[in-house]
Amino acid sequence: MARLRPWLLYLMVLVFVLLSGFSIAGYFTNVHLVSVQQQSSVWSLSQLQLQLQRFCLSLQLYEAGRRDKEQLQLSYDLLWSRVDIFLQGSDSEALRRQPGVTEQITQLAALLRANADTISALPAGESTRSMVLGGVFTPFQEVINTIMVDTLTRSESLQSLRTVERAQRQLAFSLIGLVISGLLLALYLLRQYRRYILLALHDPLTSLANRSAFQMQLQQAAHQPGDALLCLIDLNQFKEVNLALGQAQGDAMLQRTGRRLRTNLPATAVIARLESDDFAVLLTDMADQSVVLCQLQQLQQVLLFEYFLPDRVFQVRASMGLALSKGGFDADTLLAQASMALDQAKRSHSRTPVLFADAMAVAASRRRALLESISMGLMDVSISNPLRLVYQPLYALNCREMTGMEVLVRWQHPEFGAISPLEITELAENNGLGQTYANWLLERIRHDLQLDELPWPSHLRIAINLSPSIFTTQLPQWLDSRLTQIGLPAAQLLVEITETIAMVEFKRSQFIVNELHKLGITVALDDFGTGYSSLSYLRELQVDKLKIDKSFIRQLHADKKQRMFVRHIVRLSHYLDVSVVAEGIETEAEERMAHKLGCDEGQGYYYARPLEAEAMRLRLGQERLPRPEPHAHGS
Repeated sequence: MARLRPWLLYLMVLVFVLLSGFSIAGYFTNVHLVSVQQQSSVWSLSQLQLQLQRFCLSLQLYEAGRRDKEQLQLSYDLLWSRVDIFLQGSDSEALRRQPGVTEQITQLAALLRANADTISALPAGESTRSMVLGGVFTPFQEVINTIMVDTLTRSESLQSLRTVERAQRQLAFSLIGLVISGLLLALYLLRQYRRYILLALHDPLTSLANRSAFQMQLQQAAHQPGDALLCLIDLNQFKEVNLALGQAQGDAMLQRTGRRLRTNLPATAVIARLESDDFAVLLTDMADQSVVLCQLQQLQQVLLFEYFLPDRVFQVRASMGLALSKGGFDADTLLAQASMALDQAKRSHSRTPVLFADAMAVAASRRRALLESISMGLMDVSISNPLRLVYQPLYALNCREMTGMEVLVRWQHPEFGAISPLEITELAENNGLGQTYANWLLERIRHDLQLDELPWPSHLRIAINLSPSIFTTQLPQWLDSRLTQIGLPAAQLLVEITETIAMVEFKRSQFIVNELHKLGITVALDDFGTGYSSLSYLRELQVDKLKIDKSFIRQLHADKKQRMFVRHIVRLSHYLDVSVVAEGIETEAEERMAHKLGCDEGQGYYYARPLEAEAMRLRLGQERLPRPEPHAHGS
C-alpha cells in the first residue's frame, strides 16, 4: 500500500464513478422499458380506435364518391387486422383480462365478419347502406375510448405508476449514496496513502526521518554542489537505562532527543533516527563551517540526560562523529567516514564532536585485520596460537600464601604487536564473538590442565572474567556443562563480573549469582569503585569477593583520602561477609597499607606479572612467599 501511486487511486475513483453512471443509465433504461411494457397495450387499443375512425371516415368518403372501392376495402382489411391483433397479440393481454373488454372487442369483430360481404358488394354512392354501416360501427369508437380511459385511470395502473416512481426515487437515492460513499472511500484511501508514505519515511516515535528517508536525502545531496557535513550521534549507556528504568523511560528519552535536535539545529538540516539510539544530521549550504562546528559542540552538551534513583544516578551522554565533504561526494564513503569518527568518539569518551581524519581509516583497517585474525584464533587452542593465556597469582595478605590465580588473555599479533586485553574483549563483544571467546577461554584452560603444565592444587581457585554478552540466565547451565568437560570442580572456579555488567539489570544479576552459588562457584565483583554500584546493591547481590580497583590502591600509603575510602569499603564488606582483594599492588608499601586497612588478598606486579603456563607451574611449587622485613608507614 505504501508504494501505491496517486494516479492509481485516481483511476480507481474514475472507474467507480463510471460504473455508478452506467448503473444509473441502466436503471432509467429499465424504468423506461417497464413503462413501455405497461403502455404498449394501451397503444394497441389506441391504434385500433384510430383504424376504426379511419374506416368510418372511408365509408363517408365512399358515400360521397371521394374514395373508390379498393380504398374502402383496404381500410376494412386494416381494421380487421387491428382487431385480430388486439384479440390475439401479447401486448394487449393485460387489457383483455379487464372485465368486458374482450366481449366488446369480440362483438366488434363479429360485426366486421357479418358485414364483410356487404362491404364488398356496397355500390359507390349508396348513401343508405353507408349510413347504416356507419351507424353500426361508430358507437364502438366511444366504447374503445372508454376502455382506454378506464385503463389509464384505474387504480391498478395508477398504483403501478406510483410504484415505478417510488422505486425510481429509491434507486436514485441508493445510487447517489453509492457515489458519495465511493468518493469518501477514495478520499480515505488517499489519506491512508499519505499516512503510509509518512510511516515509510518517518520514525513513528520521534517523527524524525527514518533511515530510508535519510539515505534518499543523502544520495540527493551527494549530487549537489557545495559543502556537506554529516554528523552521526549515539547515546552512550542508553541500553543500560532502557533495561534498568523500562522501555517507557527509554522512549521518552528518544523523543526528548528528537525535540532537542530540531530545536538546536537549522531548519534546513536533515535530521533522522537511524535505529535505536542512533541519530544522524546532514547539513548543507553552510556559510561558515566553524559556526556549524560550534553549534554541534553546544548540541552535544544539550544531549545530556540524568536519572536520579535513591541509590544511584544514570547519566547518558551523546557521542558525535563528523565527516566533512567539499563539493560532490560519495554517500557511502561519507557515511563510512562519519561512522569511523563516531567509533573514535565512543572509544575515547570524547565530550566534543570528533571530525574524521585519514588516520581513522587506518585504524579501522587495523581493526578489520584484527577481527579477521581473532576470528581464526578463537578456533585454535594450541600453544602455537598467538592468542594465549597467562596466569597472575593472588596471595593472602596475612600469610602471603597463594589463594588462586586470575586467567588473563595475551595476544602478540605478528603485524600489530601486543594487543591489549581490553581491545581483545571489545573486538569479541562488538562483533558477536562473545560466546565464541568464552568457549575458547575454557577450552584453552582445559588444554593447559591436560598437558600437566598446571598441576592444579585443589585448594586454589582459578578466576575468569566474564564478558557482557554471556552474562545471561543461561550462564549457570553453560558453565556447569563446560566445567564437567574440562574436569575442573565448580568449587575451584571464581567468576569475576564488573559493576557495569551487574547493574544493567539487577534482578537478572541476582538470579544468575544465586544459580552460580548453587553450583558451588564463587563470584567476585571486579574493579569496584569505577562503576555506579553501591554497597546496598553489594548486599543484595551477595557476591563472595570484592576487588577494589587498582586506581584506589596506587599510592595508598601516601594518600589519606584513599586510605579512608578503602578502610570504609573493607569494614562494610566484612560486615556483609564479603572478602576484599586489593588489585594492582606494585610496591611493598602498598601491600603493607592494604594489609593494615584489612584487605584479605592482594594481586599485582609486586607479587608477579602474569605468567605463562610453564612459569606458573614453577610458581605453584612455591605457594608461600617470604614475608619482607617490617617497615614503618603512616596510616
